[in-house]
Amino acid sequence: MAGLHKWCRVTVCGPGGQAVARYVLQGAGQPCMATVGTLCRLALVTRRVGGDVVVDELAPRLRELIELAGVDAKVHVAG
Repeated sequence: MAGLHKWCRVTVCGPGGQAVARYVLQGAGQPCMATVGTLCRLALVTRRVGGDVVVDELAPRLRELIELAGVDAKVHVAG
């Protein structure tokens, strides 16, 4: 799709640590704080059932926003 930019790769892991879903989070232009909020909500719901969310291959702007929001401990950033 033209005009979409890859923001990161998301892996959702189940209670045993196995990957149950993998996808690329992408959108038009740069990510914003709403993107960070979405990742935080996904991490919260996943942790409630004993799983985890791992985010890697982050776009530089998304990494900056996660650090700025202080949620890098809530959203497991690999690498």
